[in-house]
Amino acid sequence: MDPGSGSSLLSALPVEVIEFIFCQLHPLDVVRCRQICRFLCQVIDSSIELLLRMELVADGNLLKSRGVKPASILLQQVRERRRAFDELDPTWFWEIHRFPSDVTRYEINSGFLGHGINSTSSEHFRGVRYRRLLPPSLQQPDHVWEDVGFTMADLSFDFSEDLQVLVEQTVDRKQRRLRFKTISTNAPHPSARNPTVLLQEIDFAFWDSCSTLLYGDYLAIGFSQWDRSNTYIEGCQMVINWKTGELSLPSMETLDLAFLSESLILLIFEANPLCLGLYNLRKQTTIKRFTLPFSQPLASAFFLTHPPYKPDPFVSSIVSEKLVSDTALDIIGMLLTPSWSGGQDIYIVLSGRKFLRRALILCEIFPDKNCFNWEEWGPDVTRWFPPQMIQDVGFRGVFGSRMIAKGNLAARSASGTEDTLVLFDFNPRPITRGSYGDVGSDFTRIVVEEEWSWSDALDPSGMAVKSRLPFRAITPNKPLKYHYEDIYLDLNTIVGRTMDSYHLFSFLPRPEGEAPKESRFL
Repeated sequence: MDPGSGSSLLSALPVEVIEFIFCQLHPLDVVRCRQICRFLCQVIDSSIELLLRMELVADGNLLKSRGVKPASILLQQVRERRRAFDELDPTWFWEIHRFPSDVTRYEINSGFLGHGINSTSSEHFRGVRYRRLLPPSLQQPDHVWEDVGFTMADLSFDFSEDLQVLVEQTVDRKQRRLRFKTISTNAPHPSARNPTVLLQEIDFAFWDSCSTLLYGDYLAIGFSQWDRSNTYIEGCQMVINWKTGELSLPSMETLDLAFLSESLILLIFEANPLCLGLYNLRKQTTIKRFTLPFSQPLASAFFLTHPPYKPDPFVSSIVSEKLVSDTALDIIGMLLTPSWSGGQDIYIVLSGRKFLRRALILCEIFPDKNCFNWEEWGPDVTRWFPPQMIQDVGFRGVFGSRMIAKGNLAARSASGTEDTLVLFDFNPRPITRGSYGDVGSDFTRIVVEEEWSWSDALDPSGMAVKSRLPFRAITPNKPLKYHYEDIYLDLNTIVGRTMDSYHLFSFLPRPEGEAPKESRFL
C-alpha cells in the first residue's frame, strides 16, 4: 500500500476516530504521521489532544493518562512549565527545617523525599521521614517513623509498592540486615520473598560503607572502603530481586552500578584498563566490556543516577495529568576522581539509549570481541566536561535527560569562588528545534553540538579525550543566595540541602488565583 492509498483509507474515518487512534501512538510517531500527507497534517495540527502529547514529548515527558481538565488548559501548563525550566524560574519555593546533627542519608523517588531522623551517630539513625515534594498549601501529612526499632545505615523506598528497604546495622558492625517493610505500617512487606535478608562481613570483600538503590523489582546493594594506603576506593556490588528472593548479581568486585533498564545494568570495573561492563540480570552474565581512556588508575568512580519514576496518584489528581519521563532520553552521570597529584574531579554524561544502540552495533559486527576500545564506542554517546564548568553534582542530581550542578558556564563572581547553578539538558529534541542559545543580563544559555577535547594537564599520560554528545544549559549570572551542600533533581522539583534545612523549588503549575511567591535561586 503506498502512502497515498493509506491516507485515503484514513480520510474515510471520522476525525474523532483518527484522533483516538493517534492518541494511542508514541508522540514521535504522530510527528512522523504528520509528514505523510496534507490531510493528516491538518488533522493533527487541529487536535489539541495530539498537540499536548507532542509538546510533552518535546520536553522529554509522556502522558500516561489525564483527568477532566481541558486539553487546552493542560497545554498551557506544559508551556508554562517549559518556560519555568528554561528560565530557571520555579513557580513555588518553600523550606523544610532539619537538625544539623541529622544524618545525610536520603533518597529522592517519584516526587517523594525520604531521609533519616533521630540520629545515633554521623552515619546511623533510628527514624525516617517521607514527604511529598509539594508546596505546603498542597501538602499531605508526612509519613514519619520516629523509631523503627533498630539502628539503620541506609534506606530506599518505593511508594507505588508501599515499600521501604531499611538497612539495619548491628552493634558489632559484623552484620547488616535488609528489612523489607511497608511504609504505611512498618510491618514486613507481604510481597517480599524474604522480608529480612542477613548480610555478613565474612561473605564480602569490602564492608565499610553500604548503600542501596531500588529499581522496580530489583535492589542493588553496594559496599565500598578505602584501600590500606587510603589512595583508592574499592568496592563490590550485588543485586537481588526482592519479590522472588533471587540473587541476580552475586557479589562482584566493581566500583558502582547503574540501571539501564530492568534487565541491563552498567558496572565500573577497576581492571587495567578501567572499563564499563554491560551485565544482563536475567541471564546473570557480563555481555561485553567497554574501556575508558585512562592510562592511570583512578581514586574513585561513581555513577550519578536516579530510581525509575512512577507517577504519584495524588500529584496527578492536582495537575490533572499522569506524566512519566521518556526513558529513551535518560542519561547517566559519572564522577571520576583521579589518583594523580592535583587531578580534579571528572564529570561525564552518558546517553543510555545511544550507548545501547552503539553496543548492539558493535556486538553484531564483532560477535567474538569481548572488550571494545574507547574510540569504538565512546565519543558519540558521552560528553566530558572541563573542570571549571562543573564544581559538584549530587548523587541524585540527574533525572531523565537533565542534570543539576554547581558550577558556571560564563557567569563569574568577583572573587570567582561563589557557587552558581547550572541546569544541563541532553534532550536532543529542543536542540533540533533550535531552542535557546543566548546571553542576557540575568542568565547565560548555551547549546553545544560541536566536539570537545578534554584533557588534564596534570595527567601523566597527557591524553586528550574527544566527546560529542549534544546538550544545552542555562546558568544565572549571579551566585546562589545559599551554600548548598548537595542539590537533588526530580521530575518537577529541585532540592537544595543546607546545614539546617531543605530548600525546595517546584516547577508544578500554580492553582488559578494563587499569588506567586519569591522563588528565585538568586
